[in-house]
Amino acid sequence: MGVDVFAYRKVTFVPDDDEETVATLFVDEDLVETWPAVTKGLRAGRYLVEDDEHREVRLSPSIKWLVWRDQLASLAGYTQLAALKGEVGDVPFVELTGFGEQQGVFGPEACSNLYQDFVDFDAEAVAVSPAFYNIYASFKDAFEYAKDGGALQIA
Repeated sequence: MGVDVFAYRKVTFVPDDDEETVATLFVDEDLVETWPAVTKGLRAGRYLVEDDEHREVRLSPSIKWLVWRDQLASLAGYTQLAALKGEVGDVPFVELTGFGEQQGVFGPEACSNLYQDFVDFDAEAVAVSPAFYNIYASFKDAFEYAKDGGALQIA
């Protein structure tokens, strides 16, 4: 089993009374309450993805995702374990490295913050390894794609 990531450029909230609209993205209330920095810019509920285009990142097996996030945290000067425990504060990539779930939705503000982190650390990321940077560049592209009114879904 792996981790699939989908970035959407524009998502629109669908009110509960609009039963005819088929929503393609769902943001769980528990996710919003537990991970407000990750979901920032979204509220709990259903969302319609505005276009058919999206960006994808696929990591398989799941351990590849965990190892890559650990390397990402290291790149910024902390450990993923410290991020998962909430011990690092507001550091680069923390919305991603400290996200303790295997599934979830990142709001546009989190995507914008993360995109800027990816821009800021690009030169350092190239030096880690070609395999690391290939994933890094894919995530950078996905966060850029979703940062202005979109969302990024990890499934």
